[in-house]
Amino acid sequence: MVELKILKGEASIPEYKSNGSACFDLKASQSIVLKKKAVTQVPTGLKVEFPNDHVLLIFSRSGLASRGFIMANSVGVIDSDYRGEIKILLWNTTEEDFLISKDDRIAQGLLLKIDKTTFNVVSELSSTYRGEGGFGSTGLK
Repeated sequence: MVELKILKGEASIPEYKSNGSACFDLKASQSIVLKKKAVTQVPTGLKVEFPNDHVLLIFSRSGLASRGFIMANSVGVIDSDYRGEIKILLWNTTEEDFLISKDDRIAQGLLLKIDKTTFNVVSELSSTYRGEGGFGSTGLK
């Protein structure tokens, strides 16, 4: 369960748009212009609290991304101990300013349960067929 604080009555409660939606939509809490070729913080008017063993991931919406408006940090990570307002960093990659209107859906969120990782320092790792082959080493087809 997510505890939700709405700031100044200006925000919309996140919602899933269909039964098959994996993510819930986050909306702009105010109208704001995305300047061409610039990154803008778009407020949602929301603060959240969720269990310590969870993380909230924020992703671009494909409808905006297909028109040149993407999240500047690719994926937003909201840690369980963050209590500030959720703001979306939108990058306008186009040559035109663009108006985001209040209540426009600007991003989508996914709350995931996580397990903390422990690290064990070793002198060697096991061998695999791929080995150290990196970028493109497995081919295109």
